[in-house]
Amino acid sequence: MQDRYVGDIGDFGKLGFLRALEIAGLSLGVNWYYTTPSGSEKIQGDGRHLIDQKYFDCDQNLASTLYKLSKSQTSRNLVTLENSHVLQTGIFFRAQVPGKESRVNWHQHALDALQQADLVFLDPDNGLSVKSVSRNSKKAVKYVFDDEIRDYLVRGQSVAFYQHRPHKSEHLYLSEAKSRIDNICNSLKFSIWVLTLPRHSVREIFVISPDERQDRLISKAVLSITNGSWNKYEIIKFQSTQPRT
Repeated sequence: MQDRYVGDIGDFGKLGFLRALEIAGLSLGVNWYYTTPSGSEKIQGDGRHLIDQKYFDCDQNLASTLYKLSKSQTSRNLVTLENSHVLQTGIFFRAQVPGKESRVNWHQHALDALQQADLVFLDPDNGLSVKSVSRNSKKAVKYVFDDEIRDYLVRGQSVAFYQHRPHKSEHLYLSEAKSRIDNICNSLKFSIWVLTLPRHSVREIFVISPDERQDRLISKAVLSITNGSWNKYEIIKFQSTQPRT
């Protein structure tokens, strides 16, 4: 996550779902996987797709807050977003993702900071790590690694994470992602939900739950999204679920 993404259409969908999880009864922790853009990224124009007025019906308060932040040259950042209280139960971890040498300590600090949350949302720029980017790479800051997800799951917390959709068929991509999650969970019993944020750049949110109580609350949140304006305007669309295995 970068400051320049605050308040864009993807941020709107992401935070809309997190608010639905809160309303359903889950307490949240957020690790932003915070990064700053490189010189080449600054000219790409990411974060320029803002919230159209017609989408305010999805969540008037959230849309209004994010739209104001997105239009501000001084307030479009994570600090202001956290202080806006769009998430009422949110515990935030905003430390910038470091290089390989410090990443283990950074991850441990995140685990410590977010240990009281029912569900932890991980928000890397790109999503799950890929074979072409090692932990030693400068690009590793844009990814979440499998063991980082598992460390939350093994202590009973649900995990939701952001995933930028790669250039491959939807069927193949989702099949590979679910297989990857199976490997992450290993011997754990878990449920999975997949939601798609299709506006402009297509993204997914994968939700993994190792806990039956959290299963029920996540399902309640997903149902509220499916039956509401989020689905009507195709800001968030329910993709699939995999019951506890």
